[in-house]
Formats: sequence, structure tokens, C-alpha cells
Amino acid sequence: MCVNREFLSVSERVEMQVFDWMKANKKLKPQSVSLYIVLMAKAGQHNRVLQSYRDITDPDIKLNKFVCNTLLKVLIGAAHVEKAFKVFEDMKAD
Repeated sequence: MCVNREFLSVSERVEMQVFDWMKANKKLKPQSVSLYIVLMAKAGQHNRVLQSYRDITDPDIKLNKFVCNTLLKVLIGAAHVEKAFKVFEDMKAD
């Protein structure tokens, strides 16, 4: 997903670059994904968080209970309840 980085703070841009580098170099861990989800959600980048989650191909990370719970928590906390239910249904299907 393309995000207009012009509107992000310097720290948010760095977070995105680090996450993208970790993903490209297969260095993702559940803890880093959960932290990324929280940080980007605090920046209001819920769609970016959701797309980043959907782009994860490693089932050990994608279906990790901490990653899943973190994603659902930030979506519900931002009043994206319908998206959270859809994600939850997708998680159960995987």
C-alpha cells in the first residue's frame, strides 16, 4: 500500500523504513510486528497497519496470538470494528 510519507513525522517515516527493511530481509519477529502495529496506529496509519499485516507471508508471524491481538486491539480502539471483525474472520480461516 502506498502511503503519502509527506504527511508523516520523521520518526514515523523511520519506523516504516525499518519495518520495510526487516520485511525485505526476512528479519521480522512477532515482537517487532506488534510494536510496529502499535506505533503506526498511534500515528493514525490504520490502513497501512492492516495492509502491512496482510502482506506478511510467514504464518508463524501472521498467526501469532500477540500479533493478532495487537492488530485487533488497535482496530477496535480506533473505532474500526467492522474491519476488526473481518480480520478476525480471516484469521480464523487461516
